[in-house]
Amino acid sequence: MSAFARFLTELIGTFLLALVVVLSQHFALPVSAAVTAAVMLGTLVYLFGTISGAHVNPAVTMGMLFIKKISFVDALLYFLAQICGGLLAAAAGWLATRAPYQPVLTDAGLVNGIGEVMGAFMLVAGIASVVYKQTPPAATGLVVGASLFLGISIASPFSSAFLNPAVALAAGVASPMYLAAPLVGGVLGAYVYKFLFSQSRVPAPVTKKKK
Repeated sequence: MSAFARFLTELIGTFLLALVVVLSQHFALPVSAAVTAAVMLGTLVYLFGTISGAHVNPAVTMGMLFIKKISFVDALLYFLAQICGGLLAAAAGWLATRAPYQPVLTDAGLVNGIGEVMGAFMLVAGIASVVYKQTPPAATGLVVGASLFLGISIASPFSSAFLNPAVALAAGVASPMYLAAPLVGGVLGAYVYKFLFSQSRVPAPVTKKKK
């Protein structure tokens, strides 16, 4: 796929994911924001997974970069597309609600950061299982969507559970904690899964037969 196709896919995917979160802040959706976001992400995996991998989240891209599943140049391209998608979702949210977009530096503390790290860890570990082909191809969207739902469930008692810097920006949250903590969780989730996967594939020692 061309670089432009991957850029556009990440932009559109991030826009759609961030938009459902932004709309959930202002309107009563049929199901909870966590379920809506999880279903949206799972659907995006089926729609765009073969084009860009459907990261739609800087935390995912950062994790994949650190385990060398994406090049540095492509990662920069994805980051740019994801931030643009988040800002476009903020603009669309304004059109729908007329609520002013006022990104604020919230007083997020360590507890909030821990929640975001744990939630992003769960999300990216689930995505890593797909990347390392440990899930059936037909179930990739289900696994990724479920990983996001579980990540949100883990993080929500501690934080706003964005788990995605682009979505946080779309929602008007510009706290360094909400922007940085998911990146840390993404890297940890990818690294830990890679380590566990590599250990599971270590061949058993060959024992010599007794004569």
